[in-house]
Amino acid sequence: MTGPAIARAIDDDTLVLLRSSAVVTMAVVVRLRGSGTSDLAAIDSLAAAGSWHVLLISESPDFTTNPNPPDVDLSSRSAVLRFGGPAAVVLARTVPAE
Repeated sequence: MTGPAIARAIDDDTLVLLRSSAVVTMAVVVRLRGSGTSDLAAIDSLAAAGSWHVLLISESPDFTTNPNPPDVDLSSRSAVLRFGGPAAVVLARTVPAE
């Protein structure tokens, strides 16, 4: 990663940390409290082209005994995350090969 890290609040309860290179953008989406929906459209212009894919969800059974993973909708260019409570999701978007 060569670019600077960028932090954005996308709503009152959710932060996104971004770091990009020429070929990939990594995003850490952190829901700090409560449930709610977070649309990453607000940060699309800061991310590499391509489609998001999930690298890690903090609420998966691998990391907690009482999992409550968010629903992650990657069906469009912008990821939409529906949180049932506090959680973190790590996403990556890679520039497609030409």
